[in-house]
Amino acid sequence: MRGFARATAPAWKGLEGPGSGAATLAAAGAPGPGGGNRGRARARGGARCRLLLLRAGPAAAASAARRGSRGAEPEAGRRGPGGGALMEPNVRFWIAERQSFIQRFLQWTELLDPTNLVVSVEKIEKSRQLLLTNEDASIRDLEDPRIKEAWKRSLSTVHPDSSKLIPVPFRPAALLPFTAPMIFFSMLSVKSLKSVILPQISFYTYTTAFNIVNGNASYNRHLYESLLLGTGVIASSSFFGLFPRLLQLRLNNALLKRALPIIFLTHISAVNVVAVRSLEPIRGIEVMDKEGHVMGYSRKAGTKAVRDTASSRVVLYGTSAFIPEVFSHYFVRTQFFRQHPWSLWTFKLACTVLVMGLMVPVSFSIFPQIERIQCSELEKEIQSATEDTELFYHRGV
Repeated sequence: MRGFARATAPAWKGLEGPGSGAATLAAAGAPGPGGGNRGRARARGGARCRLLLLRAGPAAAASAARRGSRGAEPEAGRRGPGGGALMEPNVRFWIAERQSFIQRFLQWTELLDPTNLVVSVEKIEKSRQLLLTNEDASIRDLEDPRIKEAWKRSLSTVHPDSSKLIPVPFRPAALLPFTAPMIFFSMLSVKSLKSVILPQISFYTYTTAFNIVNGNASYNRHLYESLLLGTGVIASSSFFGLFPRLLQLRLNNALLKRALPIIFLTHISAVNVVAVRSLEPIRGIEVMDKEGHVMGYSRKAGTKAVRDTASSRVVLYGTSAFIPEVFSHYFVRTQFFRQHPWSLWTFKLACTVLVMGLMVPVSFSIFPQIERIQCSELEKEIQSATEDTELFYHRGV
């Protein structure tokens, strides 16, 4: 985790939730296409922000109070005391980290640790406070195991755009345990259509929700839009996912029977991302400079974010479905299979889990989490707002 530059302490909305704690961490100034949205978000979070940072010490509380008093100001970007960037820590980390593919892969193997699914809200809150208030976190002192663990918890559980906690079932670490069994059952050879309806609907329901939750959240989007769009995408994806099964019942060619489900799964998974995140190319997503100042909302950046994520899904699901089928083709010819025919299911499930366990971090590492884009490729109004040659945007997972 080298390359993390200086950290500035953004104001937080506290942990919200009934009774014992909250389920959401939010940064003041939640992104949206209008300044009014940010102003209202800051006004709502002001009191909770001061209460939370009082625990971190008088200096942090005073800093929060100063930021809260400026909550209604219009902004050209996220600015902090003294003109610095009020940047979400996760965004600052990914911008500062100029990692290669191998480095991103190693990073994701840590973030996909299943223990990140059971970490408590209190531990996440403490980790975030450490990153926001501890000076060691701003000088690349990752020799300190507390700081290293704090980054791991923050990057794996908090959304970079909204600074909210990602629901446990839709955190990146949950993708493998949820989808591997679904892919396994979806790829099984069946004699009737009814036996694959539930696996298909379950798979596309989960992946649609995962894509919505982990997509770019910097633009204005209403809940009913996500629900309507998600419902339509689930229905259409499930229908087209069942289509190759209908063809299988009528085909005699063994190669086509095996290939069609893989081809359809791969293409539908990519189209699912494009469809469920179709508002990003329409409304545009935030693009920012290296200090976190938002330069505007770019449709071109939104298009590139969706396209790159869809490409990574092709690699993930295409490979995860293809390799187990190839291995199974040769496994059924072995003497062991002839003696133990039931072993095919066990072999294929283990193969699916192992291949997907490798491909999840590979697919997440193909493109950076925070991508760079040349300013000359963006809209003219954004080019006129900055002298920088390259800007940044959140691609999503």
